[in-house]
Parts: sequence; C-alpha cells; structure tokens
Amino acid sequence: MLRRIAKFFVGALLSFSFSPVQAAEWNVVEADLSEWSDPGKWWRTENGVFIAESKGGKTLPKIHYLEWKGSTGKDFELSLEYRITAKSPQDAGVNFRVERPHAKNLPNLPSYQAELDTCNLYSKQRFIRDGKLFGHIHDGKRSHMFKRNLISSGHPGGRISTKPLPKKFVPAQAFRKPPEWNHCRVVAVGGHIQLFLNGVLANEIHDRDPKNRSTGEGIALQYRPNGGYRFEVRDLKFRPMAASSTAGRLSGGELSVERAHALATAGKHAAAAEMLEEVFTADPSAMSTMGGLGLATLYAALGEREKHHAFCERFFAKYAKRKWGEHAERPAKAYLLFPGADDPALLRKADEATRWSLKKGGHMRIWFELTRGMAQYRTGDLTGAMKSFRQPLNGKHAGQRILARAYGAMVAFKQGNSAQASKLLAEAERESEKAARSKQNWNDVITAKIAIGEARKLIR
Repeated sequence: MLRRIAKFFVGALLSFSFSPVQAAEWNVVEADLSEWSDPGKWWRTENGVFIAESKGGKTLPKIHYLEWKGSTGKDFELSLEYRITAKSPQDAGVNFRVERPHAKNLPNLPSYQAELDTCNLYSKQRFIRDGKLFGHIHDGKRSHMFKRNLISSGHPGGRISTKPLPKKFVPAQAFRKPPEWNHCRVVAVGGHIQLFLNGVLANEIHDRDPKNRSTGEGIALQYRPNGGYRFEVRDLKFRPMAASSTAGRLSGGELSVERAHALATAGKHAAAAEMLEEVFTADPSAMSTMGGLGLATLYAALGEREKHHAFCERFFAKYAKRKWGEHAERPAKAYLLFPGADDPALLRKADEATRWSLKKGGHMRIWFELTRGMAQYRTGDLTGAMKSFRQPLNGKHAGQRILARAYGAMVAFKQGNSAQASKLLAEAERESEKAARSKQNWNDVITAKIAIGEARKLIR
C-alpha cells in the first residue's frame, strides 16, 4: 500500500543552476511484507522498520533479495534511512532499476545496487577503516562495480571511462556509527545516476549504453547473511522525476551535445539550448570552450538576457585558470556577443581575458584579435577596436569577415562616419548571405545574424 504524504517542490542546486528535472510528491513504501516477494525467514517489520537479521550458520544463502512489487517509474528519486549492526564487516544494499521479469535465485539482479556495506568502518582492524564497499554502485546486469569517488561513463559498445569526483567523498567522515541511522539518497534520471550518503555525493554515473544499462522500475533490499548481523531500513520512499519539456520533444533520444548541435542547425534554438543545459548539468565536464560559447550564442539569439548573464559568469569562473588562449577568448566572446552587453564587472573580465589571449597568440590569433575588437567596442575604445578589426576584415574564415564588418560598421557609426558604417554593414550582409549557402557552422551563422541585427538597429 502506498500513502502519499508531504508535497513540496525543490530546485536543483547544480553546477550551472539549471533544473533538468522537477520533483513531484513523495510516495512512502509502507513496512508491509505482503507488498514484497520472498521475505524468507530473515525479514520482519517492527514499528515501520524493515529488519533482516541472522545469527550465522551454514544454511544461510550467499545473497538474498527482498523485492518490492511496486514501481518507481522510469525516472525517480529514492530515499531511505538504514543501519547495520555487526561485529565484523557485512554486506547490504538497496537495488533500484530492477528489471522484471527475471530468473529467480540470481546471484545478481539485473539492476543497480547502492552498496551500504558500512560496519567495517568502525572495525578495530586498521586496514579496513575506509570501508570496503560503502559508496560503490554495483551493476548486476553487467557484473561491474562503479566505484565511489568517481564519475563513471558507460559508452555504447561496453566501454566504461572514469574521472574523479570534483569533491572527494571520505567514507570514514560520512558514515554514522550505530545506533545512529545513515541516510541514502539515489537520483536516477535517464542514464544519469547519483548516490548521496548522508548528504554527500559518493558516486555518479552517466550510462549512455542503452543496450547494457538497467532500465527497470523495481526496488529490492539486498542482504548477504554471511554471519550474525542486523540490517534495518526505515522511511523508504520515492518520488517520480519528470523529464524536462525538451526531453519529451525528442522522442526518447539520448541527450548529447551532438543532438543539441543538430537541433541548432535545424533552427530549433530553444530546444537546443535546453538540451545543452541538461547535458552540462548532468556532466559539467562535457562543456568545452566551444560548447559554452554555443550555449551563450543560443541565449543571445533567444534574447534570454538573465540566463545569458548568469551563464557567462559561470563560464568565466570555469576557465579562470587558463592554459590556452581560447580558455580566455571564448568566455569573453560569449558575453560580448549579446547586443548591448554592458555589465561593468563582466566587461572588465572580457577586456582582461582578450588581452591575455592575444599574449598567448598562436594559430587562432586572428580570432583573438576579433574578440579583442568586440571588447574594445563595448568598452568605448572605438579607435582601438577598428585597429583590432583590420586583420579579421580580410580573414580566411567567413565568420571573421562578417563579424569584423558588422562590428566595424557600429564603430564607424559611433565615430560619425555614416557612409563607412553603411558600406561595412552592406558588405557584412552580402557575406552572410553567401556563407548561409555554404556549410558554415551553426554557431557562426547565429553569431553573424546577431551582430548584423544589432548593427542594423543602430545604423538604420
């Protein structure tokens, strides 16, 4: 029996303050074993608590799963409190995305399992102080252990890559010794899975392998009674997580930068921006300098001033530690391309960043000169801007020539040279029409339209 309780809404506090999902009502799973399959002789309930307990012995199975008969839905947030009381290390966990039907007595359920093995954290044996499995996620379908402290990516074809979590999860600091209860929270939306233990992110998975990943809607409690110990679970609940409107419009396709680019190329700028938001929220590392510039360009095309401003602040912060010239130039360009960009703090950052990129130089120097000219135009250095546009005006890339002419037209107009302004704008328009017939990058096409539109509004 399910009982709906407290209804409230939360916003996701994620890397770029985007909200890829919306929280719904919590559904409490009552401590009623009639709703679970195969309780066996180890499970009972007392005062709303699921209890599995054994005293050891040779007749114990290697592993036991207590499966709930209900469904979480495809995307959900799962929450529970638990504690393990034992004198030696033991193994327990909660399985989610359990697929049905499946063969009985499987050694591993086709599902993901949040490993709650914790009692070794308070063992006197020094070599196991850090916890054996606490914070791992076991993939029963692939027989793979996604280890804590990692962001793991499952790729089509079976390859799995990893990188460290931005903030280290320390088991001995996160774990609470009995009689205190530990809190486990799982967020599973599409192929994106996060495991939080006592409020700390312990594990993150981006499973982009539709063939091998688990996609079920079941829950199970896993108990491995290798010896005498007690496993207790209470306040087990879940709530559906509704995918964003963008995901719904994409016929169930995978979120990816490539799909977002395809949408942008097709002129679906709002859908492309929403998809990039979701991709960069789920996997911040997916945002390269070009990816960030692309999202900023889409915001500018849509006239989303507040989103554009907030994103550019984060874009500058992400590449505060620079290595290459584009690490400085692209966040600067991302802000400067918005018509009328005038925030003093961001203009200072853009001005400093474009100076730095030119010092680095390299094969992209002409692009850096172009963006430097944009910064000078925004800050009122019209003479300096026109000098910076000299090389891009005759650049090999159409995007360089179009932007240099469009911004050059605005500079000339503000200098009082209307004839020169009209000439440069007309040239930018002709160049843009010619480029539109070629296979120009969608980002360059949109950026050109934005610049020409701003110039037209100023001059005509």
